[in-house]
Amino acid sequence: MKISIGDTVKTRYGEAKVVAIDEVQYGEKYGHEVWEANIGAYGSILRTKYVVDMDNGHWVYATAIEEKLSCGSTS
Repeated sequence: MKISIGDTVKTRYGEAKVVAIDEVQYGEKYGHEVWEANIGAYGSILRTKYVVDMDNGHWVYATAIEEKLSCGSTS
């Protein structure tokens, strides 16, 4: 699964829009910001490499993203 800034995703915190994506080292919270990320299928090891900030005030590791609900616009 590929996610981008502006996409709407579903997590345990509900539905929210992605406002930032950081590629991080395993176990870290901060890294460098990217516009999009291929986080792989649910359960993929790729998901441990990304932290996603959302417009509802929460952040999650990409492992917590259950599904992508809609594509957003970064403009």
